[in-house]
Amino acid sequence: MAKAMKARGRLLDSRYLEFLDYLQRMGELQSITRMINCLSGQQDGDTIYSMYSFWRKGWIEVRETEKMSKTGLEKEYAVKVRLASLEEFFRQRRLSCES
Repeated sequence: MAKAMKARGRLLDSRYLEFLDYLQRMGELQSITRMINCLSGQQDGDTIYSMYSFWRKGWIEVRETEKMSKTGLEKEYAVKVRLASLEEFFRQRRLSCES
């Protein structure tokens, strides 16, 4: 029984559209696209396509966690962004464009 009470997590990476849907429902899609635009210097129209490669690499994820509470099983969602990986990617891209 103690194991059932422990929080369980699963990575929501089965489909990109599901990922975008969760970001939208959480109200985080615009903030993530703004962050990518700031790091990359690109326009809004290209951001969703760039985000796909970052999602596939695991640099941006939505995690679902199930926890027991007083009212029963609850699900919580969180966005995980590997900023160091994104920053390194854009730094390398800028360096390759400059040379």
